[in-house]
Amino acid sequence: MRKREGTPARALELIILTATRAGETFQAKWREFDMDSRIWTIPADRMKMKKEHRVPLSDDAVKLLESMPRNSDSQLVFQALHGGIVTSQSVSLLIKDIHESAIKTGGKGYIDPKQDEVVSTHGFRSTFRDWAGETTSYPREVCEHALAHKLADKIEAAYQRGDMLAKRARMMTDWARYCGEIRKPADNNAVFIDEIKE
Repeated sequence: MRKREGTPARALELIILTATRAGETFQAKWREFDMDSRIWTIPADRMKMKKEHRVPLSDDAVKLLESMPRNSDSQLVFQALHGGIVTSQSVSLLIKDIHESAIKTGGKGYIDPKQDEVVSTHGFRSTFRDWAGETTSYPREVCEHALAHKLADKIEAAYQRGDMLAKRARMMTDWARYCGEIRKPADNNAVFIDEIKE
């Protein structure tokens, strides 16, 4: 994916690095990013839970954003070629093309083993949650805050008023490092995909 040119590839990369939902990322505006504090503040009206969400930015996420061109006519970070926002369809087509290219070069492609379908943008959020829960010692509530999930336990939610930003910043740095590692499974695919789920 990082070898691909174009806005859809960069949007997908930010989705993966920040574990955000596609719609939250596609509509991102430059004013939401505080590059000095390394925080992306997504307004409540774009969030599923209708609550503002602060996303700590890893070095890789900051580098990606700094590489993006700024169009003086638009506040959008990920502007489509002919104006407007990048769409889910354009990113899905990118993923499908990467999948098919891998097959053409002798690989297995990028299939979600649970769904038996080509991976999706939302599947990367699930992969993030699996990674955080199964391979790190970050507490469950830190992982859930990173995904902007509402805590199921109402009593716990009532007492949990902070957003654990400092802990989440460390976690997102670890996640970016994990995403940047090259793995060579037995089938010689360059990218490990067994954990990707919808």
